Amino acid sequence: MTKSIIEAKRKLKPNEMLRLSYDEAFKIMYANPENMEITTMLISIILNIRYELLENKVKLVPLKIPNKTVGEKETERDVVLRVKEEEQAQDKTRIIIEVNIKGYCYEAIINRNIIYLEEVSSSGIRKETNYKEIPTTILVNFNDFFLNDLNEVIDTYFYMNKYGYILSEKRKILNINIAECYKIWYNNNELKGYDDNKKDLIRIGASMCITKKKEFNKCISELRTPEKVKKLMERTVINMCEDEDFLGIYYDKEKDEKMLQEGINLEIKERSHAEGLEEGVKKGLEEGVKKGIKEGIKEGIKEAVKSFYKNGASIEMIRKSTSLTEKEIKSILQ
Repeated sequence: MTKSIIEAKRKLKPNEMLRLSYDEAFKIMYANPENMEITTMLISIILNIRYELLENKVKLVPLKIPNKTVGEKETERDVVLRVKEEEQAQDKTRIIIEVNIKGYCYEAIINRNIIYLEEVSSSGIRKETNYKEIPTTILVNFNDFFLNDLNEVIDTYFYMNKYGYILSEKRKILNINIAECYKIWYNNNELKGYDDNKKDLIRIGASMCITKKKEFNKCISELRTPEKVKKLMERTVINMCEDEDFLGIYYDKEKDEKMLQEGINLEIKERSHAEGLEEGVKKGLEEGVKKGIKEGIKEGIKEAVKSFYKNGASIEMIRKSTSLTEKEIKSILQ
């Protein structure tokens, strides 16, 4: 047994569980071909369609194999699904699900996810396609940050003009703030102001922030879905928490990302100060880094990126931890 697995077992107490906002934990719960009942439940809530009407009509789309030689992320997207209203009919809806944590680089996350939306929505469209019948594509973002000052826990976006005229409903983005979902669910009285469907969305969001099994079981017990699905969710959590290999990977990755971010923060602050970025750093790390990029990417930031890449950080991890684009990082490394 490796050291990381031993450390993980010490950290996870009997009632503790892994947060489902962790990419791999989320995929085990909601993108597991063996647990399509759980995935179907999630889609039934997102589409506000009864679970029974979607059974055996939700299909996982295989994700692109990453190109390790260029430092691509482990999968192209978190989860992609296709939904059929009738078994023999064409895909009626396509759904992309992304879990976006660490909101300090949310602008890059938004841009990346819009690209995902366009790629998935345009895939499979042929010249002879009847464009009136093309599938609706929905991008569902489970975030731990707000995208604007309205602070809506569930926020829906369409393509529209500045007067609010919706150009098309074939493209839809649903943003759900899971941190706020947890606060609302935990303070049960705050749920009263939402309709039944939004209550279920809030419970799903809240469940991704929970770290106690009993609390998780209570949260999902309130979902309007068959008992068999709730029991399967409980069993999936138990299996994850008992999987030593998975726990080792979970804690190693979580620790690496935390250390990387702390190290990048510290090194950029120190080097930026030396290169005359004091004003930007005072306004916050993200603004400081952006100012550094605008001024030509100071030598200190270049060295920080090289140092962390040399020590095993992937391009995707560095990109997530800074406001640098993948192109800028590759340019530095070359």
